[in-house]
Amino acid sequence: MKWLKNLENIAKNHKSGLCPICGSKETDFGYSIIDPKSRMGYGAVWCNSCRHAFHISRVEVKDEKHIKEIPHNLIY
Repeated sequence: MKWLKNLENIAKNHKSGLCPICGSKETDFGYSIIDPKSRMGYGAVWCNSCRHAFHISRVEVKDEKHIKEIPHNLIY
């Protein structure tokens, strides 16, 4: 999986790292909450340069500061 190192970086350091597609440092990640009671939602990690992304489904959102609108024009 191309985005595995990015997911590991997010879990350990709360940073998304380099894009595995184009090598850009311009990456980001975020989560959207679907069920406020259980704090369950989905997330994504993406590159702002090439717009490639990886979808993260069924994740418990623990940190409020990473809740953000995920761009709509990403390439999954």
